[in-house]
Amino acid sequence: MKRIYFILALSAIACGSPSASTTDPGDTDSVQDDSHPLVPEEYALLWNTEGSCSNEFGDGDQMYMIFDGEVDADGNFSGTEQVWWFFAGEDESKDCVDTFALSGTAVTGDPTALGCVSCEEFYTVRRTITENNCNSNQYARVYQEDDDGLLQNLMIDTLNEFNDSPNEDNRIGVFHEEWNIVQKKYTTKMYAAGPDSQITPSGSEHGPPAAYRWVGDRCHISWGR
Repeated sequence: MKRIYFILALSAIACGSPSASTTDPGDTDSVQDDSHPLVPEEYALLWNTEGSCSNEFGDGDQMYMIFDGEVDADGNFSGTEQVWWFFAGEDESKDCVDTFALSGTAVTGDPTALGCVSCEEFYTVRRTITENNCNSNQYARVYQEDDDGLLQNLMIDTLNEFNDSPNEDNRIGVFHEEWNIVQKKYTTKMYAAGPDSQITPSGSEHGPPAAYRWVGDRCHISWGR
């Protein structure tokens, strides 16, 4: 039977750190013995590996995303993102992890027109799957799709909206456009945030060139639901 620990809620930066787990994180033997084999050790007590979840659209399956990458001084975006799927039900053998290579370029324009008035950075990104363990046909609901594969319009909030200073601990909020199954159009939605989503500038400016890391989660409503 699957184990469920604590659901890490994806929240806006202003909401602060995730709540404390009800399981003692110091109990390393318990973590080692009971954690899901696919989960990174640091998230063993935080991720919802049981898979059942729900949002405003209904019941779904749990997804998590971890990205590590960079943007150079010319606005070229690159990196790797892993996507975990935890499916509702007791058979954890169906759970899986896919890996994507992300590459793209910066986009300039009016933040309002680009879909995120609080964001400072905008990128059009191509997603190429490099490790396909899930054989999922669900990604077109999460990302955009064209004849060449999957696209993602990313928007990143790196600064405090009140004084344009860096967010606390260099945290970032990551937004993207995805298909809204009720409105039948692409809308902007939070993709990743929280204490593990950060920018690390390599220069004196708070922006590219910089390294980026984000951790996101979503409750995914599958095509068949």
